[in-house]
Amino acid sequence: MGFHKRRISNELLKSNYLEGGIQSIKTIIGRADAYIAEQGLSCDFIDLVFTEKIKNENDRWAAIDKMISNYIYTKEMNVFNLSISRAEVYRILHNSGYLRDQKHMELKSYLSQFKDELDAHDIDYTYLASQFIKEYYATQRTDNQG
Repeated sequence: MGFHKRRISNELLKSNYLEGGIQSIKTIIGRADAYIAEQGLSCDFIDLVFTEKIKNENDRWAAIDKMISNYIYTKEMNVFNLSISRAEVYRILHNSGYLRDQKHMELKSYLSQFKDELDAHDIDYTYLASQFIKEYYATQRTDNQG
């Protein structure tokens, strides 16, 4: 029997989250004797995974989902420190009259207004709209399963 260590980097969390939402993040925690995390997002992630303060597992994963999303879209991309309105993005994503593709087109149209500002931060508005859509639907699948 060996001692199994699992390294968790900020980049691993970000890429898994952007590719598969919170479901992909859940697969990171497996059978390990110890977790080694970078300072920042991955360290905060490990703290939340093993916290005693949140007893309900669904609440724990909801908190983790929110933390990673906030990290990616506010701390890392600084996207909402720009002129972009969270309320408008939320309104578009939660509009039940739009199909997925329509939501994507609406988001792209809205974000295109900030093209110059986003370009200054090396953020492509089309990519950002896709990530918002991917995150929204991954969260919806998780909410419906919980």
